[in-house]
Amino acid sequence: MKRLLLSLFLVVGLLFAQPEPEFDVPFIQFDEIDTVITLDSLVVIEVWAYWNQENAVDLQMLRDTLGAAIYRIDIELNPQLVKLYGIRYVPTILVFVSGELADKLEADYTLQMKQEQKQIQEQIQEQIQE
Repeated sequence: MKRLLLSLFLVVGLLFAQPEPEFDVPFIQFDEIDTVITLDSLVVIEVWAYWNQENAVDLQMLRDTLGAAIYRIDIELNPQLVKLYGIRYVPTILVFVSGELADKLEADYTLQMKQEQKQIQEQIQEQIQE
């Protein structure tokens, strides 16, 4: 009986366990935003949710091509973002240039980004040049 219960717990645990996200983008908390946006001239923060990780944006290209500092923040752990930045959908990308919010790129109602990766990069490059 014990063996059956242990097996059952193991199976249930495997079915409902959520794997850790495999990102090398550092996560920040709400109280760190003011600090990180002043560390570099171009800072990109992806507002993210674990339950929508399949729609996460690959921001590595921004780091590689534009030298942007990239961060990710979990909306569920930092609900203050909703009111402060008017977040309606995730993912949302916040672009800070010289410490100021320069652009906000949002997903649509399907929770997928409206723009393709290349369009995101081009839009951020325009913000840098302004």
